[in-house]
Parts: sequence; structure tokens; C-alpha cells
Amino acid sequence: MTRSIDELRGFLRGYLLAHPTISEISSKTATSSKAHLSAFRTKTGRPIGIEFDKDTLQNIWLRIQDAPPAPSSTKTTEKHWTGTEWKSLDGKGANSNLSAYDDFHGHDLIRFGVNSQEDAVVILEHVLR
Repeated sequence: MTRSIDELRGFLRGYLLAHPTISEISSKTATSSKAHLSAFRTKTGRPIGIEFDKDTLQNIWLRIQDAPPAPSSTKTTEKHWTGTEWKSLDGKGANSNLSAYDDFHGHDLIRFGVNSQEDAVVILEHVLR
């Protein structure tokens, strides 16, 4: 039996790879295998980071300036750029693989933890505007 998070992961991967105004971003490090994070960019230059390896929530990373209001059923965490790294109010950092992408470097970020296709689409459609 397929878990719903696996279905959501498959949906997101298909949505991002097939969308005509979204392209995958190459990592600036040659050793990146994109095992923990893949990044995409809209034609308008907005980056989207996706962690495809989570067990209970699907994490979507955006720059705060590109982010919509959070759907009520999502878990959000802001990560602020300190000049050398990202930190949240509790002192925890962001996914270190984000630093391999110039599109995120130096920007405050928000992580949306989603568990439904509907919430993922609401977030992505906002970024595509």
C-alpha cells in the first residue's frame, strides 16, 4: 500500500518537472547528488526548494519575499539569514543543501511543511504569479 506522503512526493515531482514555466536548478557544487533537496526556478526567477526524503511532511522552501500566506493546515518555520547561515528563533538552521543554490543564499527563507496536494498547489500557484 502506498503511503499518502509518497503519493504527495510523486505528485510534486511530476508537477514541478512537467510545468512549462518551472525548470530545475543545477547545484553550484559538482558533488551534490540532490538526495535531500532539489531546487527549481520559475521563469520569473523565484526559487523553490523541495525535500523529497521526509516521512510525514513534504517540505517546500521559498524565499520569504516570494511566499504566500500559509494554508492553515501547513507547518511553517522561518529561517533568517545571519550573514553566514540561516537560523530560526529556536536557533535551528535550515537544510544545509540550500547553500548549494545561489538563488537562496543571503535571503530569509520559509519552510512550508505540507501533507496534501491541495496545500502544495496553493503554495506553488502563488509562487508562479
